[in-house]
Amino acid sequence: MQKSMTVKEMISFLQQFNSDTQVMVRSDNYNDMGINDNITEDSFEIPGDGSIVIRC
Repeated sequence: MQKSMTVKEMISFLQQFNSDTQVMVRSDNYNDMGINDNITEDSFEIPGDGSIVIRC
């Protein structure tokens, strides 16, 4: 089951990571976050290189 995230929830989700972590936003045709209701925890990637990618 997918859970939508508000912006506040998204910030809370990101706060669990090291504060020095670089957050990047990536936009492409295959990973469209769409409207607020469609943003889920699966909209985030953690590649393992110290960054968090927000797919949008």
